[in-house]
Amino acid sequence: MSKRVLFVASEATPYAKSGGLGDVIGALPHALHNGWEAEIIIPKYAHIKKENLEFVVDFEVTLGWRRQYVGVYRAEDRGVTYWFIDNEYYFRREQLYGYFDEAERYLFFSAAVVEWIQRNPEMYQMIHCHDWQSAWAVQLIKEKQIHLPVVFTIHNLRYQGRYGVDVAEDLMGYEGIPNELEYDGDLNLMKGALIAADYVTTVSPSYAKEVLGKSFGEGLEPILQSIQNKFSGVLNGLDLEKFDPMTDSALPYRYRYSRQNKGKNKHALQMELGLAQEDLPLVGFVSRLVEQKGLDLIVSVIHELINLDLQFVVLGTGEQRYEELLMKTSREYPKRFRAIIDFDEGLAQRIYAGSDMLLMPSRFEPCGLTQMIAMRYASIPIVRATGGLRDTVCDYDRTDEKPNGFVFERYNGFAMIEAVKRAVRVYQKPETWQSLVRRSVKSVRSWEDSAKEYEKIYDRESEKYVSEGEV
Repeated sequence: MSKRVLFVASEATPYAKSGGLGDVIGALPHALHNGWEAEIIIPKYAHIKKENLEFVVDFEVTLGWRRQYVGVYRAEDRGVTYWFIDNEYYFRREQLYGYFDEAERYLFFSAAVVEWIQRNPEMYQMIHCHDWQSAWAVQLIKEKQIHLPVVFTIHNLRYQGRYGVDVAEDLMGYEGIPNELEYDGDLNLMKGALIAADYVTTVSPSYAKEVLGKSFGEGLEPILQSIQNKFSGVLNGLDLEKFDPMTDSALPYRYRYSRQNKGKNKHALQMELGLAQEDLPLVGFVSRLVEQKGLDLIVSVIHELINLDLQFVVLGTGEQRYEELLMKTSREYPKRFRAIIDFDEGLAQRIYAGSDMLLMPSRFEPCGLTQMIAMRYASIPIVRATGGLRDTVCDYDRTDEKPNGFVFERYNGFAMIEAVKRAVRVYQKPETWQSLVRRSVKSVRSWEDSAKEYEKIYDRESEKYVSEGEV
């Protein structure tokens, strides 16, 4: 009989998504098969309509001096049960995030989830919380002595849930900030989860090593160093059913390895975006336009890039300075460079399918999904060696591994340019390039691979509780 794990997160596809977290929570539970099955609990945001859900129960939770209503709804997607925490005051808003009371919203969510767990003590054998929005749930489970193992996953260490003492006292009911939640004078929700969790993961082995140092530790490196005995990186996978160029309805032409149909998608993309109909290497960039994603590298050598006799397509939104500079470059090179300042999932798929290469020069990248989608769509990734990019892309010039892309180490524009030049040189040898493309497509990691690693963690941590007589 399968054991059950509850995934606690602020978003999950297909119901709510702002980025990679939503993709992970929407995909990983479906891949669990070896003795575990998953359920997911997220907030019921305004765009998730009640008529599509089944009402289950309501109750109240305490948040400081407040007594707040909680409604619980249920739905099912592809055999996985989703639970939704409803409170219109907190979650009936236009966007998922970005409000003045963010702390209160997700402290309420954590409190409501823990109350739900307490009301259903036999329902779960494992709790798996994700990122700072569910971090207090980890702490509360331990405070309330709920005898369930808890795994906590860091998707991006930069966002920690840091607030002042007023939040600890007014919303959480503490007198001051408890030691396990205090860091550098602030309330730090993620720190509390790191200490309280039975096991902590992050989304790639390389990122797990990087965050132990100052450069990537975001101030929490001493805490992470102190929990190394219960901390590791599990590389994310890709939803191979969702991201499949053989079935993707956004593409003009379906394909797997076909150079001909890949080429047809490229010509269709050139026409759609007003680029010259030339057989030049087409480089795509699909990302948020922020420094983390390497935008400062791109803009520092933008003219040198375009002069490499290639075409370049950018899709994304972000910081105004980057948006304006990219649009200016579009006007300067209308047949060679195109920037689309938008979030358009269909166009993103067509860029993956129509581009020959995909550039990801990230300053840091916990795991990265884009490079895996690119490989799935036969677009060769050009990446900086950091986090999950290092773990998923092996450089063409490495002889000890099976290469599937191009990698550069130093974080500067000229190192990036050299990697692009190397890719262009190989592109000009059609048979060699096609061999690299086939190897790249075959190297994509599925969520089933990740699920097996997580199930080993679940087995180990749940067995500890059994052996200690706590369950």
